[in-house]
Amino acid sequence: MTAGDPPPQDARSTTPSAHHGTLAATLQRIPLVQSLQGYTPKAFGADLTAAILITAAAVPLGIGFATTAGLPPITGLYSSVMTLIVFGLVSSSRHVKLGFDAMAAVLIGSTIVPLAMVNGQVDNAKLGSLVAILALLTGAILFLAGLARFGLLADLLSVSLLLGYQAGIALNVIIGQLPKMLGYKISGDTDVEKAIAVVKHLGETHWPTLVAGFGTWAALILLRRLWPGLPGAIVILIAAIAVSAVTHLDRHGVAVVGTLPKGLPTFGLPDFQLAQDNLGLLLGTAASLALVLAADTIIPSRAFASRGHYRVSANQDMAALGLAQMASAVSGGVTASASYARTAISARVGSKTQLSAVMGGLLMALLCATATGLLASLPVAVLGAICADAVSRLIELKTLRGLWQMRKREALLAVATCLLVLSTDPLLAIGVAVGASLVFYLAKAARPRQSLLGHRPGMTGWYPVNAFPDAAEVAPTISVFRWTAPLVFVNANTFRTKARAAARGRAWLLVDCTGMFDLDPSAIESVDGLLDDLADTGTQLAFSGPNPDVARMLRVSGLAARLGEDPHVFVNLDTAVAALTDPSQAAGTLRDDDGDGVWEYVATPGA
Repeated sequence: MTAGDPPPQDARSTTPSAHHGTLAATLQRIPLVQSLQGYTPKAFGADLTAAILITAAAVPLGIGFATTAGLPPITGLYSSVMTLIVFGLVSSSRHVKLGFDAMAAVLIGSTIVPLAMVNGQVDNAKLGSLVAILALLTGAILFLAGLARFGLLADLLSVSLLLGYQAGIALNVIIGQLPKMLGYKISGDTDVEKAIAVVKHLGETHWPTLVAGFGTWAALILLRRLWPGLPGAIVILIAAIAVSAVTHLDRHGVAVVGTLPKGLPTFGLPDFQLAQDNLGLLLGTAASLALVLAADTIIPSRAFASRGHYRVSANQDMAALGLAQMASAVSGGVTASASYARTAISARVGSKTQLSAVMGGLLMALLCATATGLLASLPVAVLGAICADAVSRLIELKTLRGLWQMRKREALLAVATCLLVLSTDPLLAIGVAVGASLVFYLAKAARPRQSLLGHRPGMTGWYPVNAFPDAAEVAPTISVFRWTAPLVFVNANTFRTKARAAARGRAWLLVDCTGMFDLDPSAIESVDGLLDDLADTGTQLAFSGPNPDVARMLRVSGLAARLGEDPHVFVNLDTAVAALTDPSQAAGTLRDDDGDGVWEYVATPGA
């Protein structure tokens, strides 16, 4: 036995402790367990308070968004049981809470409910299977994407596009709630048509319903301004149930929720045969929904982690989100997303672990099992107002104004995305939004910034000569050309054109590669063509500051060899200019000690 080897052990006597060690190591990998280290009674009190409040908030929001989507009201409650528990156990975020929210409700209502129509009526059995299969598919996509470390896919929706999409969804929900708050029904294929119908039918307004709905909304706004820390929706929910039960509002024509099923959700798989004719559409919807849910979860996860000074993993949260969807699908729920309202409530009361989510899911299960009868007298108009008020905060006009000041094009893109959601199918809006993001990125990558560089009197470093009038080029024989983008297929021809113009017939064209973090085969062909162009004017080409990947591409493609036997690829601009002007004046010896083809001056020993 050598030093450092563990002492021999008797396997029979150490098996229990080995198992204990393995179990302890496994538990330590669970984010919730990690966050409970140093847990205190005060922290438990904050978590319990948060659990009670998010459960109470989930009742009106869950039921309201379920009716918005055309689903049975109890579905909204079931969707806040297993999603909260599973995501709370597995996610890296200590704050984000899931629930059936506006985005999932709008997509399900516009895409899935029409598939469940039979002879003009919704077939509840078919609808239940379709939404459960959608949740399973969405969850599988998210889970596999998380395992494959595709968390970056959430970034396909830029801030401006997500801002516009959220605003569109919010307006969609508000327009959908207005008839419930006015007491009449409308029809229309798009939100624009529905909004017009709301105005046309104003004469049919049921005044007791209007008072209940808009009175609730006004009370919510007033409570938020006077007592910001008070959970206004919960206070009004309790008051509305009490008033409705005492005054029998339903006898005065005010619609109420009615009797909800009592009991825990049943576990089981949906009937896949009911969806076989629509599998393609379900897959497309699931993929789009997965992208939106990922972005809608990862963005607040990062934001709250930054405030709480801890780290999160986009890949782990994506996988956790997928597991939560699948758990919801087999327990009577549907697709759930991050709930800004419930997440904000949790953070506001000081909750710092996901134990609040786990307890919230258990409390919701207890409510479903014992107390759904208390909700029977709840006016639908009150639910509509609570939902409308909750989503109204997704319309971030202040952020839009800031975006307009920073970059008008991004603000216009947000507005265009919002209008697209309102005027067409939300699924199509997602596709167009992602496509627009990619087009804008490619357009920007195809026309990156480039400039000639020089020195400023009394200053160190390199500066664009077109941006600083006092910047002068360093040598009459060298053009120093900076390219601040990856050099790839979308901008390879632009590089060739701009670099040729920057050479201006001088002896050397020195390309600064510090911002060129990629070089693909199409770009290699472009640089090869540039060498032919420069040969006609007697200009030689050199590179400075390539990262290891770019340096490797220059070497393995044969470009470095074609540049010439003397060094043409340098570690930085100062080394390059010294070598290309008068090497004898430079301190040290020009060497490539790493053998990567990138040359630098190394101090001469003893000098």
